Amino acid sequence: MIQFSETYNILNNHVHLYLKMGRKMKTVWLIGLIVTIVIISGCGTKITNDYLIGEWDSQSGNFALTYNFFPNGSYKLSALPPSLPTEYGKYTLTDSTLVLIDDTGKTTTQPLTYIDENTIKINQREYRRSSHGD
Repeated sequence: MIQFSETYNILNNHVHLYLKMGRKMKTVWLIGLIVTIVIISGCGTKITNDYLIGEWDSQSGNFALTYNFFPNGSYKLSALPPSLPTEYGKYTLTDSTLVLIDDTGKTTTQPLTYIDENTIKINQREYRRSSHGD
């Protein structure tokens, strides 16, 4: 574990190094810091209701799931082959969590992760935006 005095010495050394830099090096260092902050802040893209609206398909072997998210806050979950009944209900988003309330009133909370503009993960299962759905 780093002690306070060690942390102070490390920070102190970095400050002295920064102060010894020439004007051009300070500018390069500052630009690097800004780029780093921009890259870090871009990570963890939030998923919004508008982004989620549409049809999302997941294929795993011979089993497929499809979520349809509608603008009014409702959803439809269907499976192929139809071994599971089609589920209807309402959904809400809170940070990186998808909360589903089916038509019987049962609430399910599932982690939701943004992969890219056409791919999300719901509860560790990857879903791709359907090309024929809206």
